[in-house]
Amino acid sequence: MRDTIPVSLTYLEHVTTYFLSLVGKGVTLSSRDLALVQQWEERGLPAPTVCRALASAVAQRRRAGPLSISDCAETLERLTASTPRRPSRLEPASDPVWTPQALLDRLAQVGRAAATETEKEIYRELYRRVRSLPGAVLTMEDLDRLDEQAVELATAVLPVAEQRRIKAEARRRARHLLGPVASQAACDRLSASLTEGVIQQRLALHLPSQLLLREEGS
Repeated sequence: MRDTIPVSLTYLEHVTTYFLSLVGKGVTLSSRDLALVQQWEERGLPAPTVCRALASAVAQRRRAGPLSISDCAETLERLTASTPRRPSRLEPASDPVWTPQALLDRLAQVGRAAATETEKEIYRELYRRVRSLPGAVLTMEDLDRLDEQAVELATAVLPVAEQRRIKAEARRRARHLLGPVASQAACDRLSASLTEGVIQQRLALHLPSQLLLREEGS
């Protein structure tokens, strides 16, 4: 009997499997959907960043009927379009940019509206971290790092038993979605994205990138 060789999870599989876990069964990915994901990989967008943007898009359009990755692409494009480029001296920058102050304003707003003192403290801590950023504009790297920190802060306030339960369920779900031949590293990466989604829902957490997207789209 041959040994089964664990299959590594590619960028495309990570993003598409995560998206299918969001929208449920019965959704077929088109060639355009797959091409979009491949473009995002070629542009160097981290898979967790793409997954967060897709989760935000699905949550915003939950009542609009069946969704495809192409339907959600605008959310991610708005996020990446606001990453400043370097213009030539003869050409002023025309792309929209987000400043730390724009994010600070949104954090202050959601912090005031938070239902519990624990949630308020998460936004206060994020506020402090944004204020410490040295740049005049926020890059994709800044937003990705702040999103990760937001999830870490939210995870830390949950009881340890609940953290373990959420992570165990995410691992089980990842294994189910990927199948028995997926490698442990593949399951770990997908379960991390699934865990993020559950924790966001559990605390109604607004990630920094989502706050900026909502500011532009509202």
